[in-house]
Amino acid sequence: MKISQKLILGILGMATFSGTIGAISANQQLKLAKYLAQQEAEEVAGLLGYFVSHELESQKMRSRDQMLAQLQENVQALHKQRQRDLEIFESGNQHNYQSAIAMIG
Repeated sequence: MKISQKLILGILGMATFSGTIGAISANQQLKLAKYLAQQEAEEVAGLLGYFVSHELESQKMRSRDQMLAQLQENVQALHKQRQRDLEIFESGNQHNYQSAIAMIG
């Protein structure tokens, strides 16, 4: 085997190796990003749950519209603080939930 062939095979092998390592790295980064997004979503959901339960304990019962207005204020405050878009769905409304997931991607 000539030296030029050995050099070409060596360079080709290094290129293949670096491409493989890059693909593995990109895959790991995607998995980590999804995990961190899920963790943040759970934290925000916990904060909203705390706000709602704390208000129910400290105040008298209000109408559904008043409670939703207060929830909207809490969502807007979290949006300002975290710089994230939040969407609240009713538990029985799967159509709107699936539409939002399709829009997000």
